[in-house]
Amino acid sequence: MPLKNLLFSFLIASLIAGCNSQQVLLEEAQKLETAGLHLEALEKYANIFQSNPSNVEAQIGAKKEANILLNQKVSQAKGLLNSGQFDACLNNLNSIEDILFQYQWLNLERPMMLDLTRSEAKLAKANWLYESAEQAVLNQQYNAAHTYLSQLYRIQPDNQEALYLTRLMEILPNYNKGVKAMELGLFREGFGYFKKVTDIDADYKDALSRLNQCREEASFTIAFLSKNKKNYNEQLNNSISAEIKKNIVNLNDPLIRLVDRDHLDDLLAEQQQMMEAGFDESSVAEAGQFLGAEYVVIGELVNYKETTGRLIPSEKKGWLGTSLKSAKTKYMQYSQKRVLEGGFRYQLMNTETGEVIAAGNLPFCVDDEIHYAKFNGNNELLYPGFWKYQLIGSSQDYIEYDSESKKSLEDMLSGRDQLKSVVDLQFQLADEVAGQVAIEIQNFAGNR
Repeated sequence: MPLKNLLFSFLIASLIAGCNSQQVLLEEAQKLETAGLHLEALEKYANIFQSNPSNVEAQIGAKKEANILLNQKVSQAKGLLNSGQFDACLNNLNSIEDILFQYQWLNLERPMMLDLTRSEAKLAKANWLYESAEQAVLNQQYNAAHTYLSQLYRIQPDNQEALYLTRLMEILPNYNKGVKAMELGLFREGFGYFKKVTDIDADYKDALSRLNQCREEASFTIAFLSKNKKNYNEQLNNSISAEIKKNIVNLNDPLIRLVDRDHLDDLLAEQQQMMEAGFDESSVAEAGQFLGAEYVVIGELVNYKETTGRLIPSEKKGWLGTSLKSAKTKYMQYSQKRVLEGGFRYQLMNTETGEVIAAGNLPFCVDDEIHYAKFNGNNELLYPGFWKYQLIGSSQDYIEYDSESKKSLEDMLSGRDQLKSVVDLQFQLADEVAGQVAIEIQNFAGNR
């Protein structure tokens, strides 16, 4: 047989064999379809079509099986949704999306119920998560509630009811602690708990009325009186009085009300004229009541002393360079110190009973020192050191040319040459004393 005829016969035989092979595969796909194995049938039809895109029968079969499979999955998803299996339902719907993407070459139609079922599933799951979180909050199972709400926010980030439930997880523990504190008579603690509640929701149950009740029970008024304030240093007494009042205000404690009326000094002067010289317990209590204060702090300076030392000059030897061949020179160093010392005695008294609740003596010592240098020449060239003879060298001569020594000298040359004024130190003193007195008042308020 001629070679040309042989090749033609081989080609015809191959085509017939290929057709027979695809026919066998189609028959297998049809059997799977008949058996209701639609996913397997779809895969088989798809393989045939992808190996031979001209096989219309395989394309039709694949599309038919894909549509059947999609409709089945939608029905299954609806069933899972109705039985409350929300995650399984959503997973099933996601598998539909996978089929649509994988077989997009079939131009499949998106099932009509797909998006609606997904929305219904998400809404149903969100409602279940909210109800579960709400029940967990009511049972004070806050970790479980947080888990439910975290899942809910992934579905509905702007769910307002869930946002309030999150706030309720802060409200409920504080409300319950506040109620317990009130039952125990711990009204200051109760006020703190109810304040946290009303800061989040002022209308929550009776939190606001309970807050006001705790405030009424726990709050108190306080005044400050300076004892014998003209006996020592009137200016310092006034500074301490002002700082104590300022520090009490700066406590930002809503349960401490400072009595600080307009023209308070005039009122006190009038009251003091009615008293004996000095403040005894009864006159202090009377003064506090006159000011409308439940408690009064009485303070006085004791053993107050101001000391300003003399200015001490000291001649120093130095060098105008870092070499022992440099010129020798002299410069002056000065030092001086000012000290304010003494004590501040105070008492915290109940104006109704005259009882001294707290007392103390606060020693104080504030000071200021200056150390500076003066040189009649170029400061940049000056280095500290020592020389024995100005005109000739000596084995004892040395220069402190290291950076630390040079920096120390530069600081002295540019240093402050005036002590802080007595008034400035008195303000510093007043601030320190007032801070300690305010702490004492705060401790009393916390334990009241």
